[in-house]
Amino acid sequence: MSKLDDQLKQMKGYSYRIWGYGLGHSYLIIRATHDDKPHHNAHISFADVQYFQFPLGWTGDLIPATDKELLEIMARAGAGSWEKSLPISVIKERFHLYKADTPNGTIYILGHLALIEYDVEPV
Repeated sequence: MSKLDDQLKQMKGYSYRIWGYGLGHSYLIIRATHDDKPHHNAHISFADVQYFQFPLGWTGDLIPATDKELLEIMARAGAGSWEKSLPISVIKERFHLYKADTPNGTIYILGHLALIEYDVEPV
């Protein structure tokens, strides 16, 4: 688990919304806010985004997904045959899946967690 993954796991009770997305450059920026911490906002940046499934905003803890979920989402994204030729450890070096369970479904982001910036000024 990376340092960024550890930081992400500590962000309990935040609400998230899409802040920026670039299809051609495959990046995604999510703004995280917390009702009890109005001056402690964060921007979470993902690079090499190949798939995401979620509404514009949600509340639910964002965590790394399981290996089974990774393979399932890779199949949805059109990269489902990799597990037949590569061990999961090699696949996990290239693909990273994050998820959040919400009352209305599960959020998925297939991409690399690149940066978490804290204390972004409220808008």
